[in-house]
Amino acid sequence: MKRMILALLFALIAIPAVAQETSLEPEAQAVLATERAFDAAAARDGQWTAFRAFAASDATMFTPQPVNVQEWLSGRADPAQSVRWQPHAVYIACDATLAVTTGAWQRANGTVGYFTTVWRKQADGTWKWLLDHGDTLTVARVAPVEPIVHVPDCAPLRSRLGLLFDPLVGGVFNSDDHRLRVTWEMDSSGTREVRVAQLTGQRMSTVLNNVVAAQTP
Repeated sequence: MKRMILALLFALIAIPAVAQETSLEPEAQAVLATERAFDAAAARDGQWTAFRAFAASDATMFTPQPVNVQEWLSGRADPAQSVRWQPHAVYIACDATLAVTTGAWQRANGTVGYFTTVWRKQADGTWKWLLDHGDTLTVARVAPVEPIVHVPDCAPLRSRLGLLFDPLVGGVFNSDDHRLRVTWEMDSSGTREVRVAQLTGQRMSTVLNNVVAAQTP
């Protein structure tokens, strides 16, 4: 799939070490708790009602084209039965400003699939989602005993990598410490790709890659 053109900007400045993995466990559990509360609210209050309540003002979802969640869901009635979902893993930045959850979902008609959701920590300490997407699967994902927590390398950085992107093609979300990054893009056919990268050593390594084939609206 054609990848969006990225301009790589290097700033040769030292970035100090940040929180270590052990201290990130409470933050990771807070993200997982928010994801579970999101699912519970969808079952209790209605699917789209919950999607609006837990989304940031600029959150994006795919219908299958990318849309602003708050605008697209404004006034939209909830389905009779909500999709249900469970997080299987969480990726969290060393500074706990950005996180990504991924897991399984199920519809009442027996359809199963996976989801990936990007979360940003708010000024009040709560988490709101920025990007939500997923796809159907022929076989349901097997749930781990407990969700797996993934943390980047939190050692000092020798340089910082920034990204420029075409907002009409896709988007990018960086943690404030630049140790966790999510990019998404959609090609001309409507096929989309969501990639999660985290710092390993002094390099950003892809740790999650979702590709969804073009869908009919």
